[in-house]
Amino acid sequence: MYYKFIKVALLAILASCNAFSQDSLVIKNRFLERKFTIGDNSFYTSRFQHLLTNKDYSRPGSEEFYFTINGTHASSNGAHGLFNYIKHTSTKTSDDIQKVTVQLAGKRSTSAENVTVQLTYEVYDELPVVRKQISITNNTSKPSPSRIWKSND
Repeated sequence: MYYKFIKVALLAILASCNAFSQDSLVIKNRFLERKFTIGDNSFYTSRFQHLLTNKDYSRPGSEEFYFTINGTHASSNGAHGLFNYIKHTSTKTSDDIQKVTVQLAGKRSTSAENVTVQLTYEVYDELPVVRKQISITNNTSKPSPSRIWKSND
């Protein structure tokens, strides 16, 4: 009975940090809730709600990130969606920061095929803030194109 109570309590604590289903991931604290939608060709914020005012700051169609690869626009959703969701990890640090790391990989036969993107979100328990970091890794063996600068001296 004691172990069953511990198991239920642990599950309740983990559920309060974040929740994951087949098509979404939610991170939150008492101020904010951010819901990410995960699909075949997309990963994006579908809700970013201030829980005290109920105002949703998300915008339909906005991209989670955006950059170019050899002149080709790349994002995680929409018309420029070149990445697939791979996995995520979730931890809570000793200073009460919820940290969720999402890993995305470039789709085959696209300019992003050998590129991985890691998005890290940190939610602070006592602050209405979600900190976001991005790491982009080029796994190709091709050297990046160099630019030739000409001077008119």
